[in-house]
Amino acid sequence: MWNAPGSEFSRNARDRQNKPLEVVAGRDALCRYRIQVALYIVMYWVRERFQRTHDLRATVVAFGMYGLIAGLIGMRYAEQLGIVSSGVFSANCVPFSIFMAIVTAMSFILFTFWKLE
Repeated sequence: MWNAPGSEFSRNARDRQNKPLEVVAGRDALCRYRIQVALYIVMYWVRERFQRTHDLRATVVAFGMYGLIAGLIGMRYAEQLGIVSSGVFSANCVPFSIFMAIVTAMSFILFTFWKLE
């Protein structure tokens, strides 16, 4: 039963009632903004490099890292807010990181052989 008194769902709901959404979601807001600013700065460098070399590999690496970081932060917030059960972040942190590394490496290899003119 979903809402049984001792179930994990009821414990997460009770925790959410004790912590306002702003406290849980806003705790690391500065970290999220720093990540966005860092991506903006890196993309300026990538754009300058692309205009000289027409090489998209730096873009692939930048967005692969951004996707990895955004995915990990999203899983962590979902666990903190009780949207998913506790332990989701710890169970999926390594597999998601491996998946993103493989996809980024495949894209990097693809753009190594395919160059824009």
